Amino acid sequence: MLTVDALTKLLHYDEDTGAFSRLITAGGQTRGARAGSLDAEGYRVISVHGARYKAHRLAYFYMTGKWPRCQVDHINMIHDGNRWSNLREATNGENHQNIRTHRSGSSSQTLGASWHRNIGKWQAQIQSDNKKVCLGYFSTKQQAHAAYMKAKKAFHPFGEIAKVA
Repeated sequence: MLTVDALTKLLHYDEDTGAFSRLITAGGQTRGARAGSLDAEGYRVISVHGARYKAHRLAYFYMTGKWPRCQVDHINMIHDGNRWSNLREATNGENHQNIRTHRSGSSSQTLGASWHRNIGKWQAQIQSDNKKVCLGYFSTKQQAHAAYMKAKKAFHPFGEIAKVA
């Protein structure tokens, strides 16, 4: 099991930039080099003692001395944005509240709006406590999106915390 003491002997974490650098030569990376590489989803992954860790989880461990109970959310939604001010512990539900763009497969290409074929209008809906909440039906997807964004302030308070540049 990795300890904070072992971690701080191997890596330096710059809380202002979010970068980890090697304190010793290891895994083909020289002393002083930026540690890790990006995975397919854009998260920085760092190998320590043969185990792979996501950098945002290591940053949390480095700064607090404990592993996060659940997830570590990137406030600005940039997977490699590991500045300490951009990270926060979150449950899965809280992490999902921090969504600001539509899903990649969305037919409407608009967050919170979908076409309801049977009614012939745009539906706005939001998820809260693992349940979908219908917010109404609208003539345009822009109206449905506006209703979603208004409801997001009430239903998703975790997503409303000040955004980090």
